[in-house]
Amino acid sequence: MKNSYKLRITPSASVTVVLIYLSKLCSSFLCSLLLLASINLKEICYKLQRNYSLKIAQ
Repeated sequence: MKNSYKLRITPSASVTVVLIYLSKLCSSFLCSLLLLASINLKEICYKLQRNYSLKIAQ
């Protein structure tokens, strides 16, 4: 029963389940650290994208 249920889960649904599991698992401190890390990752990705587009322009 469990295996057939897992097979039916779509990627987006499994991501949602993982996020819900993580939010239940982590404390507010850990969540704030994860939030800061995600913001930093966004900034890094933005900088990399800018550098990449500048290289293409050259």
